[in-house]
Amino acid sequence: MNLHQLKVFYYVAQCLSFSKASEELHISQPAVSVQVRKLEEETGVELIEQIGKKLYLTEPGAQLKGYAEEIFAAERQAENMLADYRGLNTGELIIGTSSTLGTYYVPQLLTEFRRHFPKLEVSFKMGNTEWAEEQILKNQVDMALVERDLAHASDFSMMPFLNDHLVVIAAPDHPFVGQEITASQLATQPFILREPGSNSRKVFRTLMSQRGLPIQILMELESPEAIKRLVSSGLGLGIASALTLEWEVACGRLKVLQVADFVMERQFAVVWHKDKKPNRASLAFTDFVCCYTSAHQDLLADCECARSPGAPNIRKIVQV
Repeated sequence: MNLHQLKVFYYVAQCLSFSKASEELHISQPAVSVQVRKLEEETGVELIEQIGKKLYLTEPGAQLKGYAEEIFAAERQAENMLADYRGLNTGELIIGTSSTLGTYYVPQLLTEFRRHFPKLEVSFKMGNTEWAEEQILKNQVDMALVERDLAHASDFSMMPFLNDHLVVIAAPDHPFVGQEITASQLATQPFILREPGSNSRKVFRTLMSQRGLPIQILMELESPEAIKRLVSSGLGLGIASALTLEWEVACGRLKVLQVADFVMERQFAVVWHKDKKPNRASLAFTDFVCCYTSAHQDLLADCECARSPGAPNIRKIVQV
């Protein structure tokens, strides 16, 4: 089997799009189609079928995609192993991250990391916590920066590095602003929440369920920024990380509600598969995350929600 053809097929299988695969591979769309067709001719099996404008994997195509994932993951591990012997001047590191960290924390962290290790090829992928967990299990990323509360925690090794505080946010003119409210009052309000699989949604739902209270979900969105915009317009309440609110609170576009006896905390951690031995690049990145976080403990010092009465220390750093 031609590995180049297999790689092209793998990208098409991931994207289910010839055009997107061509962008990822930096080759023309016709060249992508030709390579997939040649692979099908060589194997004598139809791998991809097109119905209308959409592509679908056939049963053998879906199975071949699984084998391709293992082959290219092994290839990356072999390259990283050799890079270990050459030192940290070369190598590849793929980092997964949850949306909150990926939007508000990881970009600057990676910028600083690249300054220290300029010859390492580092990239990151972003999704919700459930997605990141799946990426680690499928060996699609070397490690991930996500919330510590994972569905399959026993499958992972992890190192906590940052405590986060989730808060209830509202438009500045919401009637709850400026008063201490109860969880029961939250149950009377419509909420704009993250999609299922999001850790912030899970934390909020757990606390409400423990009190036997329902949640009125008006809308579900994958974008924290979109949620903040809709909440600021007065459409409903939302749940957000204090990490994400510095600008909106300072400008008066959003207010943090004070909810009695309703503390939503979570812990971020560097996570990797327990059966995967970290290489030197992974170890260097893990150490750097802790050093970087310790050096930026004042990240939320000017954020109103971090100074609110009764709020826990969201800047506490935990290193193990």
